Amino acid sequence: MKSSYFYALLAAYAFLMANAFALTLSPRRLSVGEVTLHGSLNTTCLATRGGTAYLHLDIRTAGFPEPDRSYRPKNIAVVLDRSGSMEHERKLEYAKEAVLRLLDELGSADYLSIIVYDDRVQTLLPRDRVRDKERIRALIRGIRPGGATNLGGGMEAGFREIEEFAGTATVNRVILLSDGRANKGVTNLQELERIARSYRARSVSLSAMGVGLDFNEDLMMGLAGAGGGNYYFIENPRTLASIFETELGGIRRIALQNATVRLSPGRGVRVRDVIGYEFEADGRDILIPVGDLAANDRREFIVELSIPPGSGSVRIASGTLSYAGCDETLPAFTADARYSDDVADVRRGTNWEIQAKADLALSTREVDRAMRSLDAGRPEEAGAILSAARTAVTSSAAVANAPAVAPQARAQERALLKFEAAVRDSSADANRVKKSVQFENYRLRKPRP
Repeated sequence: MKSSYFYALLAAYAFLMANAFALTLSPRRLSVGEVTLHGSLNTTCLATRGGTAYLHLDIRTAGFPEPDRSYRPKNIAVVLDRSGSMEHERKLEYAKEAVLRLLDELGSADYLSIIVYDDRVQTLLPRDRVRDKERIRALIRGIRPGGATNLGGGMEAGFREIEEFAGTATVNRVILLSDGRANKGVTNLQELERIARSYRARSVSLSAMGVGLDFNEDLMMGLAGAGGGNYYFIENPRTLASIFETELGGIRRIALQNATVRLSPGRGVRVRDVIGYEFEADGRDILIPVGDLAANDRREFIVELSIPPGSGSVRIASGTLSYAGCDETLPAFTADARYSDDVADVRRGTNWEIQAKADLALSTREVDRAMRSLDAGRPEEAGAILSAARTAVTSSAAVANAPAVAPQARAQERALLKFEAAVRDSSADANRVKKSVQFENYRLRKPRP
């Protein structure tokens, strides 16, 4: 009897330990809130000869607690450029003030690390809980300008500080700030993006802040895209503190990390582009990195598809959304259509709202093309591209038939007119024009709630 009692206790203890271990190490369950993925085509009826179609992906999170009602510890690495150029216009002083303001907003449950770099990389504050704020303030105030710009080394050091304890229990973000071009260490854009992408896969995201007019905007935008965070063009260093506040506000609202759409095209269907976003092939499937999703967020993507000739009904695409710690049924969609050789039938199948959103997305892609022309020293060509893009939006039949999209279309028209005027202004600094246009186009594509 005693023996059976002893073994019962032992079994109960083993059960409790096993479940305690599972509770600690298993992926986080979606205990609150809901995440949905919808996929809709710009038409339900395709011409039998095939052609181009557009798929609208709509991701939403709802019912998640806002930051005033929940608290997830933050795991932040600030990677700060202290090269000699940061001394100009007191950029380094404003950056230090911004980091001090960030520090004020962090609590004792949060983690912070600070890396500074010029031609050398120094871990000023190894990752630690934010407890002794006075000591951290003294370290920040003591930062002084130095030499060249080893941006890649600083970025990697920031990732290393975060990665050891990164997971879904904390919100993990590297904030990279620079006013110059990477000219020491790893300088290749593709390699730097590869590094950022590899850490994003471990639920560590990166936001990139370019200060002034001398940084490489293509590099910083590329890093933010690959890293799943945000990009900022900060022309006036006095605004750095408010930009840091905006970034921290977004970090506080993160509900799901490292979200990815897996898109499976139907037979013969080919993905040409995910307009404004990076994507990669995984066999026949396409992976679209979404990055972190905030509480009560919405993300929209337009996927350009090449449709083969055919007849009857056909599956155009299906997809699922996954995210870090996901151990539930994945949000999913399917998108079907039918073929017809009747032109009127094809027209009746048009979803005007989706087509209007596709037309607006295509205009942002034209802005990218115009900026490449401007970069090549062809401002008149850039202006012509922007003018044609604006005309396409204003004359779009889809926009005229989609009242819900009209406010967004009017904002896009105004932005394109402004961009065109900027690139045609011979007295304007082309470097400044390109940075400001690219940043505004970035915000048109990736609005945040």
